[in-house]
Amino acid sequence: MPEPIVPYHERLSDLDRELTEPGNLGVLVLDASPLGDIEDKYGVKAYEEVRQRLFSIIEDARGKDYRAGDHLCLDRPRGLHFLFFLDRKRRRNVPMSVADLRAARARVMSSLVPNLARAAFPYIKPAPKLEVGHGLAIYNPLLHPGRMVERALEEALAQAAHQRRSEEQHVLERLQDVLLRDRVGPPTSPSSG
Repeated sequence: MPEPIVPYHERLSDLDRELTEPGNLGVLVLDASPLGDIEDKYGVKAYEEVRQRLFSIIEDARGKDYRAGDHLCLDRPRGLHFLFFLDRKRRRNVPMSVADLRAARARVMSSLVPNLARAAFPYIKPAPKLEVGHGLAIYNPLLHPGRMVERALEEALAQAAHQRRSEEQHVLERLQDVLLRDRVGPPTSPSSG
């Protein structure tokens, strides 16, 4: 059964054009790789069931949580990195900026990501933490457009991984604060008298 979202390699000619005409191309990478554990623990049928839910949620969010004109792709066949190549601004002569990427990331994180995380139920409880990173390909006539797109994807994936590590560090720091504040420590042995 063909997947409703194709790998980005199949759209490279469109992406090359999107990059070279305006001079840049923004991308968001939604890292849903924590859902890969479902296949390991419950098998391919459960994994495909969750992936179909993801596809449905993402399609329903088109035009709400992300622009209808964005190119949506996967990183590879059967992949769990959803790539949103951002449509040019309404004013087509205005280039994409980092602030635009941050705003698009915030929209996806606040509305789409929580729905996608719940798609893993009942296989993963509580809902897994999914991250979104962003990258920007800036056109350079000396480089092949495909390489520039790949670099932007690597940048976005690295940022998503950084977000995950940052959140884990924040949780650790909060736990340490609780332990220190409440003076929780190892049990003391009763004194012998």
